[in-house]
Amino acid sequence: MQIKDTDIYKLNYFTYNRAFTGSYGNMRYRLIRKKDEEEEAVLSAAVYPQPYCWGETEFPFTEEGRTGMIEWLNQKLSEFK
Repeated sequence: MQIKDTDIYKLNYFTYNRAFTGSYGNMRYRLIRKKDEEEEAVLSAAVYPQPYCWGETEFPFTEEGRTGMIEWLNQKLSEFK
């Protein structure tokens, strides 16, 4: 079980400041574009078990950041099995 690249929208979706939510097994996640302390765009990823609150982290708003975010989601997925 893993989240694949095709499971997450491309960066263009996030430029419109829309949150993307999804779930895999018992893990839910929320992804959104934000600005960090230096006003740079970042991808913010939060995970949480159904139906509770989440922990959050940020990634660069680049294709590499998106790939890193997917890898992080897959790492967190093992905590929700």
